[in-house]
Amino acid sequence: MNTTPSGKSLLSYDWVISLIQQTLSARPTQTTSLCTSLHRILREPIHADRDLPPFNRATMDGFAIHSADYKPNHPYTVLTDLPAGEMPSKHINLSSGVISIATGAAVPATYDAVIPIESATVHHDSVQFHTESITPFQNIHQRAADATSGQQIIPPNIQLSPHHLAIAASVGHASLRTAKQPRISIFTTGNEVQSPDTETAVLQPMHIRNANLPMLASLISTQACHLSHQEHLPDHTEVMTEAILKASHTSDLIITAGSISVGKHDHIAQILEKLGYNPVFQGLAVQPGKPTALFHNTDPHAHPPVLCLPGNPVSALAAFHLIAIPILNHLQSNPSPLPWQRVWSTESITPNPKREMFRAVKFIGDTRDQIQLIPWHTSGDIVHTALADGIIRVPLQQQSIPPGSPLPFLPIA
Repeated sequence: MNTTPSGKSLLSYDWVISLIQQTLSARPTQTTSLCTSLHRILREPIHADRDLPPFNRATMDGFAIHSADYKPNHPYTVLTDLPAGEMPSKHINLSSGVISIATGAAVPATYDAVIPIESATVHHDSVQFHTESITPFQNIHQRAADATSGQQIIPPNIQLSPHHLAIAASVGHASLRTAKQPRISIFTTGNEVQSPDTETAVLQPMHIRNANLPMLASLISTQACHLSHQEHLPDHTEVMTEAILKASHTSDLIITAGSISVGKHDHIAQILEKLGYNPVFQGLAVQPGKPTALFHNTDPHAHPPVLCLPGNPVSALAAFHLIAIPILNHLQSNPSPLPWQRVWSTESITPNPKREMFRAVKFIGDTRDQIQLIPWHTSGDIVHTALADGIIRVPLQQQSIPPGSPLPFLPIA
């Protein structure tokens, strides 16, 4: 059995995902305007308030005609011109001729077909058509062809894309019931970590610049969440404790990076335990990302869960995709699984016999289903991810994986 130095068992990735779903509660709902609903999770079904389309709609510019009366090259009187959004005058006898009609206009009940203007020769007040024959409802989008009144047209619990907002608007929804957007606070840690704008001449040899804070903040922006706070903390227990307590009042999830391993300068776990937190899990049987942990407070109404990511940037990047995104989805009642897809390796891969391995890869060729490992040195080597298209999931096993083998692939958010 894989264990941490403290003797605790390392949990499998799949088991950790099930623990997240069992432990954390979804956020409540709120009413959002259409313009602020993009990428949020819809929490109500959307129904058609009337037939769609609500009338027989002309699908091109031309002439409305009764198909049974059609004769090629026969002159027809043009009675009127009908733009979209209007109806012909009640004083016109529609049975005595045809009407010029615009795309999107409602076709009067007298007619059941539209002949495109390209098939017509127009005279002063008459028109002739050159097509051999026409059929009923030719070039007409029939009433209720898309949906009938009362029909569900958008199911609940889906992530809203621009076309969903268009559908909602078309049936009279100026606002929607959506999952409340999670508020996220991010803390990076470490005395050795300096601001990205630190000049090279000032940077000490033992220092590194903060790669995690901009990376995690940008990843949060891809998940339809609100970044309420971001800050770097020194390895000082009082400063860390105060920052976490303050963020508790304005956050639905706190994410930390670093200070979660088992060294004597790793303080986050001890701080959280003193604040009444219990580990949902602490340590994963994965590479990279082994120290990842999730803590849940005994009073979840007063204290949000805390996800602790490793400090090495590659580990933080992998753990965010594998753990943070499922947590954020669960908080928003988003049932969508991670977008794993199948790819094929172009080379032999040596697994880790003790932990599942998640490695950065790039596509080879134009089909975007053949991948190649990107060489790396350690989980601190963020540079090697520059050309990465995503990560693959390599199973825990002794035998090497031969070229051409299928593997799960997760795109970088």
